[in-house]
Amino acid sequence: MNWPHFEVNVRVKVGLTLLLVLSVLGITVTHALYPDWRDTIGFFVLSVTGAAGVGSVVFLAHTLRSSIAHQKKLLSYRLIDRWNSPEYYYSRKALHDVIEHYLKNENNQECVKAYLCNNDEQSQE
Repeated sequence: MNWPHFEVNVRVKVGLTLLLVLSVLGITVTHALYPDWRDTIGFFVLSVTGAAGVGSVVFLAHTLRSSIAHQKKLLSYRLIDRWNSPEYYYSRKALHDVIEHYLKNENNQECVKAYLCNNDEQSQE
């Protein structure tokens, strides 16, 4: 029976993994062969672990910030997509009224605040 021949190429980046494995092996051998350096090796390992922890937190914070920014951008695009739908008629009308009031009163923010407060009180009644 003649089986078909398949070739599969799988690329694996082993740079960082190989570096970490060699580092662990080197530190283990050094720890075993040089007992006087054990305190120094322990300090080094703890320092590297702490630095890796801090680096992980910084990377996680950056990732979360960029994720939040991306979500805000997606939500703003959704609002822009739906802005012209009939459901947003009253929102558009209210925004145009506020802008018109702002421009009529020579860009006076206090007048706009009073206008908004008066409209809010009227809508609650």
